[in-house]
Amino acid sequence: MRLKVDWESLDLTVAGEAPSGAEALERLAGDAIDIIITDMNMPVMNGVSFLESYREPYPALKVIVVTGYEDFQYARAAVRNQARDYLLKPVSQEELTAALVKVKRELDDERLAQDREAMDRWRLSQYYKEMKEHFIVRLVKEESGHERTVRERARLFQLDSWDAEGVRFLTTGLREREVRDAADGRTPDKLRRPSR
Repeated sequence: MRLKVDWESLDLTVAGEAPSGAEALERLAGDAIDIIITDMNMPVMNGVSFLESYREPYPALKVIVVTGYEDFQYARAAVRNQARDYLLKPVSQEELTAALVKVKRELDDERLAQDREAMDRWRLSQYYKEMKEHFIVRLVKEESGHERTVRERARLFQLDSWDAEGVRFLTTGLREREVRDAADGRTPDKLRRPSR
């Protein structure tokens, strides 16, 4: 198999080999693997058992089944476990390369879609943050509009719990200034009046 494919031209790397399905599952637990090419006739854990074991823990794994046995049980197991291709031995270089090209294209498309989705989520989160900040600024400036609209937007931005809570302020330096001003005979009102 290694010699039948120009792995480098496909931008694929052979991560390793496992003589049985049981060892393949051990490798999957330790390595990031995207594609498995599996025979159906293996010792310890055959291909059918392997196909039934990998689906739940590794749903994104792409599997190409290779077998010399034209047994309906193998084909049914491959289809049931969403194998990407089913090749009969002896497998030609062209068949294997075509199967790998198809699977790699699927992986590339899935990754591109995931990247786009992640970017869309990021853009939406940034837009949401900006809208929330804009809403809070308008609240502070008392430019928020009708009470009903304010409540709806507060709920949208998960700020509606403010309505049930008192607002508490902490002031710093004001008490000391008031004491000092009282000693000088000035009142806070006099201090706030602009001088002419």
